[in-house]
Amino acid sequence: MQRHRIAIRIFQAIKEPHTCLDYMQRHQQVLAVFGIQMITSNNNKWVDNPGIYVIVAESMETGEMMAGIRIQLASGNQELPIAGATGHIDPRVYDVIAAYESYGVTAEVTALWNARQYKGIGLSNLLITVSSAVLNQLNITTMLGLCDTRNLDTMRNNGGYKIETSIGEDGYFFYPKQGLKAWAIIVKDPGAVSSASAA
Repeated sequence: MQRHRIAIRIFQAIKEPHTCLDYMQRHQQVLAVFGIQMITSNNNKWVDNPGIYVIVAESMETGEMMAGIRIQLASGNQELPIAGATGHIDPRVYDVIAAYESYGVTAEVTALWNARQYKGIGLSNLLITVSSAVLNQLNITTMLGLCDTRNLDTMRNNGGYKIETSIGEDGYFFYPKQGLKAWAIIVKDPGAVSSASAA
């Protein structure tokens, strides 16, 4: 297996609009492979949101973006992706977000993708771990997410997430289309992330 030297960095979306557009295009390419372009966070509106932080993995040899994930603060100028995706299915989503916001800064981890040519080298695991590690620096007290079954164990093991069973059908929705499950997940103590395994 070819070895890659990888750089991980985080930036506020509004400070690097061109990098964000590259991220968006690469994410769309991955979604197209799986035929799920209808995901609600698959748009360019987040590029101008000051409440968005982007984490990317880049090749140190070529500078190519290899994978990415986003963190969106609930205090930004857009609703959280989990609300846009599932609020019409279960309005309790809005109540859950509002309840957690009353205790501090609530955010969502979203739009995880990995370029297919770099599949199998652990980039998704790495980005999930990093996204949890920076939450304390962003003063986030509660982190939500919506992930597919394929990534559920990784979100639990590397990010310390648990299923939010108070919404959906014991925590899951059929999204983005019938037959595919998306799980509502949450970290309630990002500063400790005591339930995550070591990276």
